[in-house]
Amino acid sequence: MKESGHKLDHELTPDEGEIQMFGHPKGLFYLFFAEMWERFSFYGMRALLVLYLSTELFKDLSNGEEIAFEIYAAYGALVYFTPAIGGMIADRMIGHRNSIMLGGILMCIGHFTMAFENESIFYLSLGLLIVGNGFFKPNISSLVGSLYKQGDEKRDAGFTIFYMGINLGAFLSPLVCGWLGHEYGWHYGFAAAGVGMLLGIIVFYSGTKNNIFGDEGNQPETYKGKKYLGLNIVQLVYVVSFLAVPLFAFLVSKNSIEVPGIGMKLMETMLWSLLLIVLVYLVYISRTKLNKVEIKKLGAILILTFFVTIFWSFFEQAGSSLTLFAEKNVDLVGLNAAQTNSINAGYIVLLAIPFSIMWTWLDKRKKNPSTPVKFGLGILQLGIGFIIFAFGARYMNEVGLVPMVFLMLGYLLITTGELFASPIGLSKVTQLSPAFLVSFMMGVWFLSSSFAHHISGVIAKLTIPEKNQTEFVVDEGFMTSFATWASGTDQNKVGEFNFEFESAVAAIEDTVAYSKTINYQLDGNTNVLTASTFSEIDAKLGKLPESIKILKDTIFTRLPEKIAYPKPESLTNYFSALGSMKNISDVWSQASDRITSEGKELTSSLSKLGSFDSPKLKSKYIKYKKVFLEKSNRSSFEEAYDLLVDPSQEDFEKKIKKVSPKWKINAENLISLENNMRNTDKAWAEAVFSFSNKFEANKRLVSPVSGLAVYAKVFAQIGLISFFFALLAFGLSPMIKNWMGDIH
Repeated sequence: MKESGHKLDHELTPDEGEIQMFGHPKGLFYLFFAEMWERFSFYGMRALLVLYLSTELFKDLSNGEEIAFEIYAAYGALVYFTPAIGGMIADRMIGHRNSIMLGGILMCIGHFTMAFENESIFYLSLGLLIVGNGFFKPNISSLVGSLYKQGDEKRDAGFTIFYMGINLGAFLSPLVCGWLGHEYGWHYGFAAAGVGMLLGIIVFYSGTKNNIFGDEGNQPETYKGKKYLGLNIVQLVYVVSFLAVPLFAFLVSKNSIEVPGIGMKLMETMLWSLLLIVLVYLVYISRTKLNKVEIKKLGAILILTFFVTIFWSFFEQAGSSLTLFAEKNVDLVGLNAAQTNSINAGYIVLLAIPFSIMWTWLDKRKKNPSTPVKFGLGILQLGIGFIIFAFGARYMNEVGLVPMVFLMLGYLLITTGELFASPIGLSKVTQLSPAFLVSFMMGVWFLSSSFAHHISGVIAKLTIPEKNQTEFVVDEGFMTSFATWASGTDQNKVGEFNFEFESAVAAIEDTVAYSKTINYQLDGNTNVLTASTFSEIDAKLGKLPESIKILKDTIFTRLPEKIAYPKPESLTNYFSALGSMKNISDVWSQASDRITSEGKELTSSLSKLGSFDSPKLKSKYIKYKKVFLEKSNRSSFEEAYDLLVDPSQEDFEKKIKKVSPKWKINAENLISLENNMRNTDKAWAEAVFSFSNKFEANKRLVSPVSGLAVYAKVFAQIGLISFFFALLAFGLSPMIKNWMGDIH
C-alpha cells in the first residue's frame, strides 16, 4: 500500500471506527453533519444568487438575465475548478484535516461578507467561497472513503448516507435563506448561509478534538516542521489562499472577456488549460508509478467523469434557468422561487436510505447493476425529468403558468437519476484511485462539475427569448419537432409569433419617444410631470434651491430632438400579432383572448393622447434642451449646485454669480418654463403616462406565455440529448466494467 502521510483503504482493526448506526463507522456521522452545514451554506447562497443578480443587482440592464447566468456559471465553474488544486495540496502538503478547516474558514467569511450591499464586496465574497470550497470539498469526501477498508460492501451505502447529509443541508437552506431573502432582503439570506458554514466548522473541529478520525487526514510527515519565508507549510498555504481571493473575484467578474491571441473567453481558456495540465499529470503518473491494472482503473474513472459532466451540465439548470422558470412560469404553492431549490434535496433526504438499503439488498443477491449501467439509468431518468418540465406547457393557464405538479414530478426524476450516478461515482473514485492519488482524483471528479457549470451557463442562456431579430427562419429539424411534440406548441409558429410581436412593439416604441426618454427622466428620475406629484412640485417652485435640484437631475439626460407618439393605426400590427397566437395551440389561444381583451384600452388611450397634441409643448421641450444642453456650462452648473447642498450656506445669489453671472437668469427662465408647461399641458402629460404604463403592462402579459415556449423547447431538447448519452453509457458499460476489474 502506498501512503502520503495518512492512511487510506487500510485494514480496520475490530475496535477502530466504532459502530454507531446502520453498521457504519462513527466518523461518518461527524462528517455527515459537517458536510450538512457546509452544504446548507452553499445551497442557501445558490438558491438566491441568480434571483438576486437578475432582479436586483442587474435589474436595470437589458441583458441583466444573461449576465446573471454568466456569473452563476463562472462561479459554479470556479467552485469546482479549485478542488483539483486543493486536493493536490492536501495530499502532498497539509493533509485533509488542515484543508477542511482552511476551506471552512474562508467560506464562512465569504458568506458573512455577502451581507454587505456592495458590488465589489460581492465579488470578493464569491472569491472567498471559491477558494474555500477548493480546500473543503474534495478532502471531506476523501476522508469519508478512508473510513472503509478496500472491498468493504458498505462503502456505497456509506457514501449514500453521507450524500443524505449533503442534501439535508441543501434541503433546509433554500427554505430558510429563501424565506429570509424574500421577506427581509437578499443579504439576510446570504448571512444565514454564513451561520450554517460556521456550524459546519464547529462540528468538524469537535470531531478532530475527540480523535474520532484516528490517524486519518493528518499532515504528511514529509512537510511537518518545514518552513518557508519564516512560516511552516500550513501557515504559508493559509496566507497564499487569502492572497488568491482577489484573483478569483476578478475571474468571476471578468469571466466573459476574450483572451488576446487565443480567441476564447477567459473562463473557457482556464478550464481547457487546467484539463490539459490534469491530463499531462495523469499521463506522467501512469508512465512512472502505475501498473496496467491501475491505469485501466484510472481510465474507468475518466470515462465515468465524462458521463457525470454530461449529467451535471443538464442538472445544474436547477440553480439557474429552472429557478427563473419557477419564478416566471410555475403556479407556485407554499414555496417561492428560491425555495424550489429545496425540492431536489428534499427528495434525496427521503430516498437516500431506501436507496442505500436497495443497493445492499441487490448486492447480496448479486443483482446490483454495474456502475456504468447505473450511470446510464441516471442520465435516462434525468432526461425524462426534463421532458416532464416541457410537457407542463400543454397545461399552462391563460397567463402562462403551469401547475406545480410538473415541477415536482420533474425534480423527482432528476433526483432519482442523481442517486443512480453521483454518490456511486464518489464511492468509485475512492475505490478505483491509487491511495496516493485519492484526493487529486476527487478533485478531478469535481473538475467535471466545473466544466458542467460552464456548459450549463451556455444552455441557460438559450432560455432567454430572442429580441430584435432581423428575420424569422423556419427550423424543420428533428430537435424542433421533438420540442413541438413534448410542449404541445408548434415551435416554428411560436418563433414566427415572437418575431411579429417584437417587430410590432419596436414600431410603436420607435415613436413613443416619451416612453424611453421623457417618461424615464421626468417620472423615474425627477418626479416632474407625474400627475401624483403636481401639487408637491408646485409647492416647491417658490424655493429656488429646491427647483434647481429638480432641474439638475433633469438637464444632463439628453432629450429627443422631437417629441412623437404613435397614432391609433400603429396598434394594428400589434393586435394582429396577438391574434396570431390562436394558431399555435389551444392554450395560447386562451392567452391571446386574455391579452387582447386587456389591451383594448390602448386604442382609446392613444386616441386621447392625440387630442392633446401640442406643438407648443414640443417647442418648449426643444427650447428646454437648447438652453441647458447647448448654452449652459455643465461644470459651472455642477459647482453652483454643490453650493446648495448645505442648507446653512447663506448669500446664495452672490455665490451663483461668482460661478456664472448668467446662470441664475437661465435657471429662473427654466423654472418659469416648467411652471407654464405644468399649468398648460398637465392633461397631455397625464395622457402620456397613462398610455405608456398601459402599453408596458400589456407587453408584460405576453412575456410569460412566449417565455414558457422557449423553456419548453430547451427542456425537451435536453431530454432528447440525455437519451442519446444514456444509450452511449449502456453501450460502453462492458468495456468500463472490464477496466474496473473486481470493483463494480
